[in-house]
Order: sequence, then C-alpha cells, then structure tokens
Amino acid sequence: MTTVSLAAENGSAAERPPVAPAPEVEPIRADAVAEAATEAAAPVPAAPEPAPEPVAVVLTPPDPNRPKRAGWWSRTKAALGGE
Repeated sequence: MTTVSLAAENGSAAERPPVAPAPEVEPIRADAVAEAATEAAAPVPAAPEPAPEPVAVVLTPPDPNRPKRAGWWSRTKAALGGE
C-alpha cells in the first residue's frame, strides 16, 4: 500500500462543506452555582424507624418429675472439688 496524505485521500479542505458555528452558550452565574450547592447539601429527613416487633418468649415451667441431667459443668465442678 502506498502512503497517501489524508488531504489527498479525503479531499482537500476547499472541497469539504463548511462546519456550522457552535451555538451560543449562556455563562454560568455564581448565584446559580450557590443555589445548586445548597440544594445538594440540604439534609434529607430520615424516615422514622418502625417500632420494634415484640418478641414473645415462651418459658415452660420446670417439670419436677423430669429426671435431672448432669451437664459437663456440674461434672467438672464435682471433679474439682466444688459442690
């Protein structure tokens, strides 16, 4: 492939259609920036937390006829000379 300049390949600048000028842009006002900053910094009120759900704790009374089960702690206390 031979090297060809882009102007020759795409046409010279005189052959291209003119580019439309950029539209007018309104300058940014300092007070508009300050208003936007205060709106962004305004605290958003937090939604109130719902009341906690009551938790029902069901305790059955101890059965006096139930056989006693000695757990590891009672056996360890007895081995160490405790009650």
